[in-house]
Amino acid sequence: MLWKKYYSFLVKHLDHSANSETSATTGNNLSHLNLMKLQFLFLLAIIFIISCKNKTSDKSIQDTTGPLIAFNKDTLDFGTVKKGDTVKMGFQFTNAGKENLKIVNVVAGCSCSVASYPPNEIPPGKSDNIFIKFNSASIPHKEFVSKTFVVQVNAKPSVKILTIQGTVN
Repeated sequence: MLWKKYYSFLVKHLDHSANSETSATTGNNLSHLNLMKLQFLFLLAIIFIISCKNKTSDKSIQDTTGPLIAFNKDTLDFGTVKKGDTVKMGFQFTNAGKENLKIVNVVAGCSCSVASYPPNEIPPGKSDNIFIKFNSASIPHKEFVSKTFVVQVNAKPSVKILTIQGTVN
């Protein structure tokens, strides 16, 4: 409870500053008072951010008893293809959890891509693939391409982002 000690120190100090004001130094004490308030608010903001971050990481540690999707790679490079070519790639994954994994949906980031995924649940320790089909016909000539896919699963975290990238020549 370090913040409580800091808060009580600030309150005592602010009360002392307010009581010692004189008409000649009112402006100086008010700027000092405002500076102290800003420091206090800054400290509270840092404490809030740190406490939120710690709670998120604690949840991910606790949820390892259920299903857990683990990809070999979450970004695949298809190199350079000609405009109009179709690229087919697969993301291999494993259920690294302790319960069956179900892929609920895979959403492509654009209409030039389609994903297919296993319809059945994946038992713990087993592997499978999510297949991506990318059509480069709508991509301008000589452009680097990066397309994302949002994988929704019955695990915590429930969303995983996959990316394919390359150049259309």
